[in-house]
Amino acid sequence: MEERYQVLRGMRRDPFDTFDYIFDVCNQYSVSPLFFFLLADQSQLDKNIPHTSKRFRSLIKSISSKSETGTHLSFASHDSSGATAEEIQRLEEITEKKVFRNRFHYLRFHLPESYERLIKYNITEDYSMGYAPRPGFRAGLCTPFYYFNLETNQQINLKVFPLAFMDATFTQYKRFSPDESLQKIRQMMKYVEETGGLFIGLWHNSSFTEEGDWKGWKKVFETVTHEATDIMKRQ
Repeated sequence: MEERYQVLRGMRRDPFDTFDYIFDVCNQYSVSPLFFFLLADQSQLDKNIPHTSKRFRSLIKSISSKSETGTHLSFASHDSSGATAEEIQRLEEITEKKVFRNRFHYLRFHLPESYERLIKYNITEDYSMGYAPRPGFRAGLCTPFYYFNLETNQQINLKVFPLAFMDATFTQYKRFSPDESLQKIRQMMKYVEETGGLFIGLWHNSSFTEEGDWKGWKKVFETVTHEATDIMKRQ
């Protein structure tokens, strides 16, 4: 609480404001990051910064001027089409850009309902196809594919981008050390390279604070970004 007080009073830099660092690393290795923003009404499971916050809105606008962005549809959006529409509209208002990318909060979605809702609101790319408790390809593929509705027997204009891993999986679920995590990620990169797939990792800005469980994770991020770039050059 003391740290939060000092940040709010301007006495200390926000440790979660790691965006300049992320851009520095990505620019160094010519990687194009995607940023997803949670703009829900606050609830027990959606504890984002209020979408009305001037600083938050300024941050989003700044990031959207340098990188691609998408909505991070909330836990509450699964029970309300109105919430889905509102969260998308909020991001479009802030960035002054059309939103067509999404990642579901907690990687929580249900088929076919969740994808049908995305299609309804003109979302054409989704980045939620991954596991929270473990790394690996949830659909058994490491290449993007279009959603196929089995009920209507039709391919739909929603492209699914499978995730290889989420950073929090290694710290919160597996309790791996940074070195153990890096070893596992390297193994997955090797498999993806061998199959000619697309390697996508899910990271949080809070993972680069170098505090608590995240001590040593800057090195993981930098190493993975560097080695992934080398793989792209070989392909």
